[in-house]
Amino acid sequence: MNQVYCNNHYQHALNITTESTFTMFNLPRFFIILVLISILTSTSIDAFAEQTSAVNLSNTSGKSYRAQLFVQGQNVYTVWTDDTSGNNEIFFIKSKDGGASFESPLNLSNNNGSSAFPRLVVSEPNVYVVWYDYSPGQSDIFFAQSNDTGKKFNVIHIRTPDPSFNPWVASWANYVYLVWNDGGKTATIELPNGETRIVDVETGDEEIIFGRSQDDGQTFDFTNLSNTPGKISWNPRIRADESNVYVAWNEMTGKASDIFFSVSTDNGNSFSTPINVSNNPLESLDAGIAVNTNKIYLVWNQITSDSVDIFFSKSVDNGNEFSKPINLSNSKDASQIIRDTQIALSGDYIFVIWYDITDKGSDVFFTRSVDKGLTFSKPINLSQSNAKSELPQIVADNENVYVVWQDYSQGNSDIFLRESTDSGATFGSIRNLSNNEEESNIFILGPQIFLDSNQVYTVWEDRITNSSDIFLKSFEQSEKKDTGQLLLSTLNETVTIEISIDRQNLEINELTNFTLRFFDPQNDNLLKDVNYSFEVLDYSGGRILSMQNQHAESGEDTQSINFPQEGPFTVQIDIIGTGTDEPFETKYSGMASATITVVPEFPQGVIISMATMIGLGLAISFYKKKSLG
Repeated sequence: MNQVYCNNHYQHALNITTESTFTMFNLPRFFIILVLISILTSTSIDAFAEQTSAVNLSNTSGKSYRAQLFVQGQNVYTVWTDDTSGNNEIFFIKSKDGGASFESPLNLSNNNGSSAFPRLVVSEPNVYVVWYDYSPGQSDIFFAQSNDTGKKFNVIHIRTPDPSFNPWVASWANYVYLVWNDGGKTATIELPNGETRIVDVETGDEEIIFGRSQDDGQTFDFTNLSNTPGKISWNPRIRADESNVYVAWNEMTGKASDIFFSVSTDNGNSFSTPINVSNNPLESLDAGIAVNTNKIYLVWNQITSDSVDIFFSKSVDNGNEFSKPINLSNSKDASQIIRDTQIALSGDYIFVIWYDITDKGSDVFFTRSVDKGLTFSKPINLSQSNAKSELPQIVADNENVYVVWQDYSQGNSDIFLRESTDSGATFGSIRNLSNNEEESNIFILGPQIFLDSNQVYTVWEDRITNSSDIFLKSFEQSEKKDTGQLLLSTLNETVTIEISIDRQNLEINELTNFTLRFFDPQNDNLLKDVNYSFEVLDYSGGRILSMQNQHAESGEDTQSINFPQEGPFTVQIDIIGTGTDEPFETKYSGMASATITVVPEFPQGVIISMATMIGLGLAISFYKKKSLG
């Protein structure tokens, strides 16, 4: 047999011996004839990476895209779509050593039809992948199950009378849960580039179908969760926690759609009557679910009278009732969330991210609740790019919070990441993970970022003219850093600025001193005769302090700020140059900026939330600097 390596074009890594399909809605219990796929013995590829290096997982002549990521211990699992063979196929790859090396990629779909939108979940030793596939002549659900951590898979074709698409998967113990859209019809369209594509068309009658397996994905039974003939129900989301299964979806109510929710407390055997959580006369779409024991948190996009905002609702009784929705973004701009990892939990903390679309581009915003969703902080702009920043995803583990997004501030699209080590109270430097000349993209469906075993993992697509590849990068989670100090770096990295703040808790109308020290990053020496301006702007961009023509003779200076109100404030430092007389020497020049948010509404007291930002490419990091000699 041929071995398949990441640095070669794909060859068939799986040989399908037979194909069995299965028709729904004709028996009370549906047993599935499994298709056993023979797979090559796993071999490691010759791709190894340090924590700072990206590994090319696909490396094909075609387009590899729509990656999904799952990590459990040292095992890293990734699936994606690849069109090298002439039609879209679903590929799977695994690492057993935390992403240092990877086994041979496997073609899970391996048929003549177009396969789309893979989803992945792992409950070792079981690995489950679901996608929808046009090989039967319409879109049907295909499900791949492995009980040996991905060495070999069984593939199931779930056949229905109507097109089935947009599947999602969850698991708990030996249970596997599927949910998808079912209904409508399939149509063939001609794209401008000459490509012919089969697509699914809404017809006014679509349902949310739930599939349950009690035997690690070998057999399934099915339930129509929405059960609204003549209406459209679509875009389901699913979560599982012990014996509880939670499903949310969009459903048409009149001329608009609302967010509906249903829960099972008996491993999917029965479900509650669906609840209309949003109950909004205008459009509500794309819910995300987070669960912490019997507490359920939902976020979604909602059209308001003059904009689109992000709304939040919670249930503290395992989904029986939900709170009145809260507007988290409350922005004049159009706020958008992507279809999955836009909400994360850690203890009593809830973290939510989205992006606001403006006529100048878009920015990534972050908010958090420290009281289980009773109140939320004012939104913080994490990107501040003056370009397009979009598709953010968030993960959290203990006090570590990571936000990743796609950003165009460097002229091409890159993958940026920002981390917090204190539950979102402060955010450190923006990291450019891709940092290349290719167009780097993340997929609208998460996750492409994952935390496990003290490691952070990200995957993305690097795209050139006629092809693209999937890349993975990992690094250790950072230790918690001291508050009260931060380090700013100018865009050209010619000056670093250490700022010490004399108050740990900022108070309104109380003077706060900012001590600035300007350093040469090449030798860590203080710069002399630094000429700069120091400005503080409120959330709307209005100036509350503007100190022009400042001079730090010894390389150190102090500015005082009196914050007149709560909320985020932007501190901007523009270094003009060094010297005592104009024209100044511009070798050391550039702009640095940070955003500081005073949040007195938090019930635990006044908390300073410093969200550093890149602005025009600047990087900011919080740290405890060694004592000056």
